Amino acid sequence: MSLNLSQIDRVATITKEEFLQNYFKPQKPVVIERFIEDWPAYKKWNLDYMKEVAGDKVVPLYDDRPVDYKDGFNEPHAKMKMSEYVDLLKREPTKFRIFLWNILKEVPILQKDFSYPDFGLRLMKGLPMLFFGGTDSYTFMHYDIDLANIFHFHFEGKKQVILFQNRRGFSPVVECKTCGVSPQCPNCDVSLTFHKYKQELKCHYCNYQRAMPNSCGACGSNTLDTKGFGTEQIELELKELFPNHIIGRMDLDTTRGK
Repeated sequence: MSLNLSQIDRVATITKEEFLQNYFKPQKPVVIERFIEDWPAYKKWNLDYMKEVAGDKVVPLYDDRPVDYKDGFNEPHAKMKMSEYVDLLKREPTKFRIFLWNILKEVPILQKDFSYPDFGLRLMKGLPMLFFGGTDSYTFMHYDIDLANIFHFHFEGKKQVILFQNRRGFSPVVECKTCGVSPQCPNCDVSLTFHKYKQELKCHYCNYQRAMPNSCGACGSNTLDTKGFGTEQIELELKELFPNHIIGRMDLDTTRGK
């Protein structure tokens, strides 16, 4: 059993009718590569430009601590001028980040640098926000604001994505397609997890392990199949989907002894 992942469609540009018919109605994601190239922001917006137009503005900054309601709603951990913050970002890693800052209200000249695209949807135009973060900045785990039809524009730097899966190995279950029997741990009476790299079955409770069999121990059939997916399978499939990106896995199997 695989993750059943597929490439997300990428188009250079798209009409409103095509977007609604091919992606919005069937609820399919799409990456539009050249939709905003006519925006002045496409060429102008970078850290130096933000420093130029908003350098004297005092911006709220947050580090990696959760915001405590006792300190007041959304109270920042620090403040500094935008020009000083841009210099800090260029100079060294920092945990300070800008979160939910309404830059278009503070610097209205930026509103001339872009236009809202017409996808046939009602976009959230009342909450234009700016997010900044340095190399060492990150947010604590949280549920994000559940708003539909949000348009994101990323104009400088690179981002990382972290996927969480609480199952190690390639697949948590190996099952015979003929008789339905799954190899069990003789000590714990739980299904053994398949680890593809070492071609072995392992119990994550008592650490019992054995080689991956070629046939079913109950009926002798060689129609063995894997069920479900773990971190090892996710890593392998992501490497196939994104061969030009750096993909890393962090679990007990990769960090043991480090």
